[in-house]
Amino acid sequence: MRRCTKCILPETFPMVTFDDKGVCNYCKSHIPIGKKPALHVLEDILSQYRSKDNTVDCVVTFSGGRDSCFALYLLMKQFNMHPLAVTYDWGLMTPEARINWKLTKEKLDIEHIIIEADKDRIRRNIKQNITAWLKKPHMGMIPLFTEGDKTMEYHISKLAKQKGISLVVTGNGNSFERTRFKMSFFGVNEDAESNELSARGHTKLMLRYMIEYLRNPGYINSSIMRLLNAYFVQYILAYEAKNSNWIKFFQYVPWNENEILATIRRELNWESPKDTVLTWRIDDGTAPFYNYLYYKMVGFTENDTFRSNQIRNGILLRGAALEIVKEENKPRYEAIKRYLEFVGLDYDSTMKRINEIAELHNKKDS
Repeated sequence: MRRCTKCILPETFPMVTFDDKGVCNYCKSHIPIGKKPALHVLEDILSQYRSKDNTVDCVVTFSGGRDSCFALYLLMKQFNMHPLAVTYDWGLMTPEARINWKLTKEKLDIEHIIIEADKDRIRRNIKQNITAWLKKPHMGMIPLFTEGDKTMEYHISKLAKQKGISLVVTGNGNSFERTRFKMSFFGVNEDAESNELSARGHTKLMLRYMIEYLRNPGYINSSIMRLLNAYFVQYILAYEAKNSNWIKFFQYVPWNENEILATIRRELNWESPKDTVLTWRIDDGTAPFYNYLYYKMVGFTENDTFRSNQIRNGILLRGAALEIVKEENKPRYEAIKRYLEFVGLDYDSTMKRINEIAELHNKKDS
C-alpha cells in the first residue's frame, strides 16, 4: 500500500493526494505546533485558584488514561493544587481504566467522583447502530458507536458549578491526537489554519448524516434523540456551561510520551493492557472495535494519524513510526469480544460479517 514519503498516511486515507515526490497534501498544508507557553504561564493561572487551606480548588477530568493520570499527578506534586477527580462513566470504560482509577486514588489520596450515565440505554443504542452499519456499511458512520461520551464536558462543567469550583482542568487530548479523518469519509475536512470545523463543514456533515439515515432506515431507532441531544450539548450547552476557567493542561505543559509513561508507571503504578503495546485510549472500550473496522476496511487506524502528526512536528522519525504502528494496529480480539458482549452482540457472527464486508470493499477498490 502506497504511503506518504514524509509521514505514514496511506493512499486509502480520505481526501489524500500525493505530489510528484510522494508527499501528501496533509503534510504540505501542515502548520507546525507553535511553541507552548512556558510552565510559569500555567503557574500564573493556577495561582489565582490555589487554596491556602488545602480545600479543593479545581476539578480535573479523569478517565484513567495516560494523559489524565499524568495531569492529575503533576497538578498535585508540581503545582501544589488540590483537585477533585471527576470521571464521566458512559458505560464502556475498560477494566484497565477502573484499575487505574483505584491505583491513582490510593497513591494521591484524593476524592474521586464518578458521574454515571444511563449505561444500559447507551449500550442498547450502540447495538442498534452497529447492527444498522453491518447491513449497509459506510465509513463515515463509525463515530456513531462512540456517542455515549459526547456529553462529558457538559456534565463535568455542571458538577463543578454545583460544587462551587471555578476551575476545571482537562488532561484529555493533546495536539497529536486529532482524528478528523473520521468525518473526512463524508468529504468534510477541518480548516487547516484553525484546526476547527467551519459552520459550512458542520452543515455538510449533518446533511451527509441525514442522507445515510434515509439510505439505511436501521439508524432510525431509539438512539436518534440521544444523538441529537449529544450534538446539542456538545456544541451548544457545553460552551454555555464552560467558561474561561476551563483549561487544557497540555496547552501549557509539553507533551512527552516517554516522560508521561515513565512518571505514571513509577509514581502511580499505572497499568496498560497486557494484550497490546498501545497506551493510547486504553480507557475506551470502543477503540479496539472501531480501529479494527478502519484497519480491515482501509488499512489504517487512528494510530497512523497520531504517529503522522508526530512525524510532521519532528517528534518521531518515519521509519520508527512504521514499526510502531505495525505493532499498535494488531487486532485486539479479546478486547473486541468483550466490547461486543457489553453491547449485546454475538462475537462470531459479527466478526464474520465484518470480514465479509471488508473483503467485498477491498475487491471493489482493487
